[in-house]
Amino acid sequence: MKELIDTLWREYYGLYVEKYNSDPEKWLLNAFSPEIDFGQAIGQDHQLEGNRSVAIGQGLVTKAFMELALGAYGLIPEGQDPEEWNPLDLLFSIGNGLDKDNRSNALEVFKSGLVKIYNGLLIGKYEHGEVVPINGMLQYTAEDGLQQWKDGVWADLLIDAPSDGKPYGRENDLWIPIARAPDSGERKTGIDPGYFGQQSITDDYLYTCVQGGLAGEAIWKKSILMHT
Repeated sequence: MKELIDTLWREYYGLYVEKYNSDPEKWLLNAFSPEIDFGQAIGQDHQLEGNRSVAIGQGLVTKAFMELALGAYGLIPEGQDPEEWNPLDLLFSIGNGLDKDNRSNALEVFKSGLVKIYNGLLIGKYEHGEVVPINGMLQYTAEDGLQQWKDGVWADLLIDAPSDGKPYGRENDLWIPIARAPDSGERKTGIDPGYFGQQSITDDYLYTCVQGGLAGEAIWKKSILMHT
């Protein structure tokens, strides 16, 4: 039975050739590893090496158990288990490569739930009927910018300072990020870089940057913290 199934998978392209009268010599056949019991390929030029894996598109290579690959000429995964479920292996990927010499991925989802996106991400306003968002969900609106849902409300998403030292945010916003300063050593005027409004805290002092500078010319003022 396995031999019959293998034959059907390898020869099925011929039905398409017959229907559309195309040259079979121009077709790129799919390849299935003899080590796997089942695999499904839709399209051409696929190579399936993960047991029970599926490839849909062109030029995809599966290596992991129960992996699903879509698109064209995705990256070839390494270190995958072809026979057993491993949370660190790929579950789903979308390839956006041009050809076998120019492979790339647009998206990767791992069996652990980890998601990797290889381009910008457009986020819109949350709209899902009467369903209440859960903590960690994001939305973006022109009025409020990027927000996260936390404890029943949409809150501004805290963002670190950009490389030019100027805080993100809308005009006239009060933006004071606070971070814990290292215990070894104090912040001193003219030494530590910083940006205006930045605050750092130690066990005894609260430091506020009153003159920003990323090249060492920042001025910090410290206030004593009273312990009760």
